[in-house]
Amino acid sequence: MATVLAHLARMRGLQVLMPYWVLGLVLLVWFFSPWLLLAVVYGMILQFLFEYVLHRFAYHGEPPTDQSGFSKLYRTHRAHHEFPTDPRFFTGDAPWWGFRVAALFAFVHFLAALPFLGAGTAAVFATSTIFVGGISAFLFYEYCHTLAHLNVPKGPFGK
Repeated sequence: MATVLAHLARMRGLQVLMPYWVLGLVLLVWFFSPWLLLAVVYGMILQFLFEYVLHRFAYHGEPPTDQSGFSKLYRTHRAHHEFPTDPRFFTGDAPWWGFRVAALFAFVHFLAALPFLGAGTAAVFATSTIFVGGISAFLFYEYCHTLAHLNVPKGPFGK
């Protein structure tokens, strides 16, 4: 487990997302409501769906015909399939991409909730949904993904 956690700690994309996860967690605790737990679960489900759609249709869809597009796809995903045990290719090479997606999704959820909840509650809802639920699901996904690819002893969960 320590080896997997060490790899996760070195992933630049996760390093970029962690301050926003902490921010969302602080707001969730500070303004706690049982309804926010549903927002977290919703955010987790949304992240798993997003991960599936991205992987299935963008990463394994028809490859780009231009060289720059193909090179980017190769660096972000195809190299992972060629070198599945090389940690450099576990999450691609765009560490700020995850933050941009999370910020966009949080903003969209804020705007959708704004007329019903008001600005403060909508902000807490959006950060709980995306920054806590979504990033937690992404972290769990990356833990499982890294565990699957590393040659380390696996306990009952890893098997």
